[in-house]
Amino acid sequence: MSINQEQLNHLRQQALALQAEVANVQEAMNATEVTGVAADGQVTVTMTAAGEFLSVHLDPNVLEDNPADEVEALILAALRDATAQLKDHAAQRTGAISSVLDRLRAS
Repeated sequence: MSINQEQLNHLRQQALALQAEVANVQEAMNATEVTGVAADGQVTVTMTAAGEFLSVHLDPNVLEDNPADEVEALILAALRDATAQLKDHAAQRTGAISSVLDRLRAS
């Protein structure tokens, strides 16, 4: 099977469309922030969807009222909450790439 110039141009356009969509997803991931929460908001962890940690907040009462191992568990819970949000966000964003791939397969 040989590929003519028209088919080659079509494949190139599809590859460029996929590349642009991947770049859009990466840009959106870098710009999106999520905040993981624990203990009714007394512990928060904010990070970008690209995985960069931006801040950690501990209500002073958490530090006064809880032993260190419980504070550590609360921080871990906030991190897990943020990670779960990131997974959901990533699944939604990669769905856009999947739709481009589906269109490529169909053509």
